[in-house]
Parts: sequence; structure tokens; C-alpha cells
Amino acid sequence: MRPKWQVLSHPTGQWVINTGVQRLVMSPIPARWLRPLNGECPGKHEVLECLRRGNEADKSGWSEAQINQMADRLVEVRDLQSSRQAGRALWWRIPLISPHWTSVLARPLEFWTKKWGLVMLIIPGLAGPLLLDTVTEMPSSESVHWLPAFVLFFMGAILHELGHAAALSAQGYPAGGIGGGMLFVIPVLHNDVSAISMLTTGGKLRVDLAGVAVQAAYGGILVMGAAVLKGLAPSMLLAAKMTWLAVGWSLIPFIRADGYWALCDALGLKDLSRPLEEPIDRFRMGVLLVHRVLNLVFLLLVSLFLPLTWASRMTAVAPEQWRLVAWKVLGVGILVLWWLMGRKVIGLAKALRADLRQNFKTPGKQGTKYNNV
Repeated sequence: MRPKWQVLSHPTGQWVINTGVQRLVMSPIPARWLRPLNGECPGKHEVLECLRRGNEADKSGWSEAQINQMADRLVEVRDLQSSRQAGRALWWRIPLISPHWTSVLARPLEFWTKKWGLVMLIIPGLAGPLLLDTVTEMPSSESVHWLPAFVLFFMGAILHELGHAAALSAQGYPAGGIGGGMLFVIPVLHNDVSAISMLTTGGKLRVDLAGVAVQAAYGGILVMGAAVLKGLAPSMLLAAKMTWLAVGWSLIPFIRADGYWALCDALGLKDLSRPLEEPIDRFRMGVLLVHRVLNLVFLLLVSLFLPLTWASRMTAVAPEQWRLVAWKVLGVGILVLWWLMGRKVIGLAKALRADLRQNFKTPGKQGTKYNNV
């Protein structure tokens, strides 16, 4: 089954045509001719008909050969501009919120993803951790209820993704839908922000960090709410702690999450884990080399120590007669994880060696800026 198309319009700038296997940046004409295909799964015949009707209505004078060439480019060519989402190492994806409802739910957050809105989010984001000890010491007759805590935490994760979508739509481009998946062994949410390639560096950083800011502020609001709702306070405080843990995790610049993509955009690079394709200036080269060395250390520590620690704790709570079985099952999982992480470590080491051998050097602040999709 062919994937559904998204025709991402913009009031003043370029449009983005997302066919599911590629993202094409196009001028408003002929991109608007393809608007009827938004949400459809068209074949080449439908694309040709749309282009012909648009060409005729606007009297643009395109020849049949040009129309066929454009249709071939839209239908047959793959990975003309790979999306940021596709670069994430997700094992599988499931849709949760459609692009339409993502746009509707993100609209109220657009103000909070602008300059002064982000500044205002700092207040609850910092107030929450400062008030945490005070709220924790307040008497409460209720114990932690895990279901409400998880629901509250999940709501914050959804707000995180809506923050990304709102920051993109506030700059004129609609985001795609929200879905779930597995990043190695960790369940994650994701939002398709392919049109980020059309933004300036500052605009890209707003999209990268808006989700973090919204989720951190949400954690602060949970703490302040716990001071009022004493009965739900334990669950709200637990949800706040999980929220900030998720925020901290997403800012780690060694996994393909917000911190990683923010560093990519700040340096003007397409990917931090692949060999450079063209020269960059010395400052960015130095930052990239430091990041890759620290990334190798991070991957080795995570892959060697954390799985064994988690396995020991999990088997310790298992009944004694089942511990051997538990170790065997977990051992298989650890071997698979080591194999996956080993491939990543080897690939990163090769990229580091390739960059050192090429010894890219450019004078001043010159360098190539990549579009990040």
C-alpha cells in the first residue's frame, strides 16, 4: 500500500511535498497544483492529472515532457531529501494522532513556542524543582497510585511532541502526525517535522527545544498542583519526577533526540554520526571531534554497564527457582543489545577516523551548511 501524501503549504515561502518516501521542497507553483492529493495515496496517473489540471488553470505553459518529468520525480525517486524522522533508529512506528488533530491540538501552544513564550516557560520550569522538597514534606494521607501517575506523565510526553509541532506551525509550516516507537529498547514518541529544513538556524533550534521547554514547564505545574491537590499529590510528584527524567534524557546529545538535533542545527550539520561530506571550519570541526569521542565513551558505558546492572536488579526480585531462566532470557536480550550497540560504536569510530584522515581545514568561519530535514 502506498503511503499518504502531505502537501505542506506556507503563506510566503517554499512548500514541502511529503510523499512518504521523500520530502521535496517546491515553489508555490506548481506545489499548489498538488493540493488535492493531500491525504491521498496517489499513483503516477493521479499525479499527472493534478499537474495537468493545475497547469491548464494557471496557464503556466508547461510542456507535457515537463509534467511527466515532475510526475516521475514525485512518484519514483526516493530519498531526494531524507527526513529527520527517518534518521532516527526506531525499530517500529505506530500512529497515535493524525496530522490534522496534531495541528488542532498544537495551535494553542504556538504562543508559548515563540521568543517571549519560551522565556515565560522558564518560570514554572525552574519553580517546580525548587518547590519539590517543600511539597514533598507536606502531609498526605494518600499513597502513590501508579495509573494516574503514568497518565499524567504520558500527557506531558504528548505535550512535548505538540510543542515541536507548535513551534513549526508558528513559523508557517504544519507538522505531521504524532506516533510511538522503540528507540533501541526504550519506548518513545515522535513527531514528523520534515519542513524544519526550510527554517533558519534560530527557527530550527526553536523547534528542537520547544518540546523540552513545554514538558519541563508541565513538570513544574504538576508540582505546584500537588501543593493544592493533596489527595493526588504523591502521584503528581511521581509524574513530575518522571517528566524531568524524560526531559534530561531527551537533552543527551549522544542519542537521536532533541539535544542531538539541536547540536546538529547549531553546528549547521546534517548528522553528527556520519563522516563529513565537505569541509567545515576549525571551531565546528573541534566541537564535532569532541562530541564523537564523548559519544564513543557514552555508548561503551551504556552498552557494557547498564544492561548488566538492570539484569541483576530484575533477577534479584524474581523467585529463586526462576532466576536461572530469567538470566538466560535477559542474557539473550543483552547479547542483542551489545550487537546493536557494537555496530553503532564501530560506525562512529570509522566516521571519526575518516574525518581525522581527511583533516578538513577551512580558513575563518567558512563551511558548508546542510539543510536538516
